Amino acid sequence: MKIPATTFAMAFIAASAFILPAHSEQKTGEEDDGLTDVVVSQHLSVARGTRESGPKKQGGIHPKRVNEKESSPLDRFALLRFDSKDFGKDVRNVALIMKARDGNQFQGRHRFRVYAIRDGDKEDEQFKEKDYDPKAEGTVFKNTSRLLDSRQVISLGTITTEAGKDVQFLSRQLTALVRADTNGTVTLAIIRETESGKNSVFDDRRSKNPPTLKLLLPKDEE
Repeated sequence: MKIPATTFAMAFIAASAFILPAHSEQKTGEEDDGLTDVVVSQHLSVARGTRESGPKKQGGIHPKRVNEKESSPLDRFALLRFDSKDFGKDVRNVALIMKARDGNQFQGRHRFRVYAIRDGDKEDEQFKEKDYDPKAEGTVFKNTSRLLDSRQVISLGTITTEAGKDVQFLSRQLTALVRADTNGTVTLAIIRETESGKNSVFDDRRSKNPPTLKLLLPKDEE
């Protein structure tokens, strides 16, 4: 998906979340759209609410809300890790790009809230897929009816989308978070606020359309 740097900057000022047409194949590094892409490096869908809950790697990213008042093993939270030497004070603007799956893997229209894990938390922010334990002491995910430990996360805003749609999420909070980063790692938690048993699956890092952070850097503006 081509987003001219000037258009990106103007769009950031105008709004906090957009739904745009589908974007193209996986890319990394500086691209000819004038922006720098950072593709997700680690991701999990984490179940909550039972002693058996743990990392879920099911061929996609599955944020799924079943019931707000009661915990359920079907509730899942997406955890996305991005790594880049470009994170820090020189970043001008940032957008998160994700694609909802077509067909039965994404049913209906849903709203998702995007959180960031506070900078430097090794247990969550710098997680690795192979050994992440959501039940470990101090984790942001709670095996109770509460979804997150609010002291460890920052709310960045919401996304609304439906099957097959690309989401471009921009917010001042997201840009501020990336600009303030000190360790080259940005980790986002995505939780579905819509209550429904219907599926909501996003393309994962092994797909043609992995979750990507698009950065507007000083060199991109030249």
